[in-house]
Amino acid sequence: EKHLELLRSHGFELRPTRVPWDTPEDLWNWGTRVGDLLHAEMALVHGPWFDRFAHLYRPRTAEAVRMGQAISAERLRECRVARSNLANMLQEGASQTGIDCWVCPSASGVAPIGYGDTGDASMTSLWSYAGFPALSLPVFDVRYAMPLGIQLVAPPGRDEALLGWGTYV
Repeated sequence: EKHLELLRSHGFELRPTRVPWDTPEDLWNWGTRVGDLLHAEMALVHGPWFDRFAHLYRPRTAEAVRMGQAISAERLRECRVARSNLANMLQEGASQTGIDCWVCPSASGVAPIGYGDTGDASMTSLWSYAGFPALSLPVFDVRYAMPLGIQLVAPPGRDEALLGWGTYV
């Protein structure tokens, strides 16, 4: 809220809007598509090397490649079409509501301590999947002395404007 007030003080008009993943079921469905696309494309990229060098891969990376190898070409096409549909829905929603960018959390909680976990990507992955530029800025949680994030997300092609807006947070 402190950062939203800061944006308002700089003349930003903030209004609530909806995203296509605003229910737990929608979030799960979109998140599954993101994961399937990521793993399938990872398997495609690593395909020329994986059979010969799988023993050199770290366990989680090897597991991700194997997951991708199990995804059918049809499912990969479905995920790519869904990505395009999501981008169109977001673009249409931005046009209909007259918004220039979305302001939302970067993660569902504070950053994890240590290097064993990069944290929860559910708040950022769908924007990336749709091809929308996002800028995540750290804000700190006094209770844990760990960063939280606020992200600004713009439609494709608005990268420079997005960077400019980020200077106000």
